[in-house]
Amino acid sequence: FSESSKCFNEALSIYRRIEDRLGEANSLRGLGRLQQRLTKLDAARDSYQKALPIYVEVADRLGEANTLKALGDLEAREKNAEEAYALLKEALVIFREIEARLGEASTLNALGDLERGKSRLREARAYHQDALGIFRDIGDPHGEGNALIGLANSQPTGATLDYVTDLYGQAEVIFVRVGARLGLRGLHGNHGRFLLERDEPKLAIRAFDESLRALPAQSDPHGFRLSMWGMRQAMSDIKSLAGNTAACQLLADFGDVNAQRNVTGMLDEARSVSDNPSTIDELEKALDRDAHKVLEAVVKHIRNEIEDGTSE
Repeated sequence: FSESSKCFNEALSIYRRIEDRLGEANSLRGLGRLQQRLTKLDAARDSYQKALPIYVEVADRLGEANTLKALGDLEAREKNAEEAYALLKEALVIFREIEARLGEASTLNALGDLERGKSRLREARAYHQDALGIFRDIGDPHGEGNALIGLANSQPTGATLDYVTDLYGQAEVIFVRVGARLGLRGLHGNHGRFLLERDEPKLAIRAFDESLRALPAQSDPHGFRLSMWGMRQAMSDIKSLAGNTAACQLLADFGDVNAQRNVTGMLDEARSVSDNPSTIDELEKALDRDAHKVLEAVVKHIRNEIEDGTSE
């Protein structure tokens, strides 16, 4: 990532020196995408906002629409739903005017995610269904997989577990076929959160484990944090002190201050109520050595329970 950032900045400097405005805008948008991936959201917003007026100036409508979409995605990620909705709708108008179907489908999918966030599940499903049709028409497997995830996420509470799991399964087949490891990270993370909502914490642990295995943490910091926090919640639901604490410790090791506070608080609370303080001592020592191995052992036990049929 540091090498990519260096390249974008070097390109940006050259384009500015030779007064190539389109090259400048493209470099700024590329830099913004990289910054967003690294969760440097303020820097990403600044890069996008610098690129947008240049695209307007040089009359590059596709670049303008893509930048509006990127800004909309960023606002959605920061839970600024109204700002995100306005930006995405503006992008959608341009994509449709210039008949950019990939951009149209991606924006429809993003709007579906926003509607789901507002608990407007029928509207969300309509957006995702429209996006799915376009992705299939233009032969975009990554988009098709993401639209299937959106449809699964936006199913009403009355939808059966098997039906929703099948939607996730269809997406998984696509992502495995095309080698989309980032897609698999998101898919299993979404499936885990769905299973938590359905009060299936052990099945959720298996899904979050698949999500965390899909990519190294450094390759997708945001996705790692989401899935590890989901793992922590599932471990809490099954009352696994070791699993919960290990997940928090791994988040803390990754720089999550709130997680570090949770680790300290959980161990202190456990010490105060435990009839066997030596058990807590052993856990602390294990976490000091390797929290990953502690979590791995708990997850392996849960997966064995599921596979043996001892856990629904």
